[in-house]
Amino acid sequence: MELLTQEIGSIRKPSWLLKTLRDPNSSNEIKEQARDDLAYINIRGFEDAGLDIVYDGEARRAEMYEYPISRIKGFEFCGKIRSWDNKYFRKARCINKIEYTGQYHSQEMKHVQEIVKADYKVPITGPYTLADWSYNEKYDSREEFIFTIAKSVIRPLIKDMIEEGAKNIQIDEPAATTHPSEMKLFTDAINYAVEGLNANFNIHICYSGNNYRELFPDSSSTSMIFTNDALKNPS
Repeated sequence: MELLTQEIGSIRKPSWLLKTLRDPNSSNEIKEQARDDLAYINIRGFEDAGLDIVYDGEARRAEMYEYPISRIKGFEFCGKIRSWDNKYFRKARCINKIEYTGQYHSQEMKHVQEIVKADYKVPITGPYTLADWSYNEKYDSREEFIFTIAKSVIRPLIKDMIEEGAKNIQIDEPAATTHPSEMKLFTDAINYAVEGLNANFNIHICYSGNNYRELFPDSSSTSMIFTNDALKNPS
């Protein structure tokens, strides 16, 4: 069996990038060039290390929830909450019908495609996590909420990414084991979003805080990647 190597997750932003992004005198052009520079450095580093599949280390992403939610119709941000350590994100309420507004990783993908030499992947935040980290004030049930995101946002997003050339797609689901009784709901939503689509899919799960073995009875049709926090709780 061939085991392909790849980097999972985001690479820490260097101080020079943060300084540029926070500088009120830096133009949008300068900030964008700084992001381009970091993406180039990360990609070349992964390729030099001999990885089979690379990405830009999420050089343009501040976090994984607020960015997609801000580009999906139907949500309204309602304030910041603490995620872990001293990290915060803006949590949103779903108050209207969820609607897809277009491929929100397109610019990022295009830049990677222009400079990459190895095969590449694109990470996206999955339907279960987007739903679990939001307040549902529109749909009648949690199941309907999750499946609406899978059907109305994630599936068309993936279709558009494939149209634009993506062959490897990583679906990030840190909320996966937050509710052990919902493992089948989680895997069903993922499978619903990707069924019949022509790409290689991996599921990245981290920081869930519960037993990863809860996933396996329902994960026969998904390919999952675990980061090293999973190794700390192998029971």
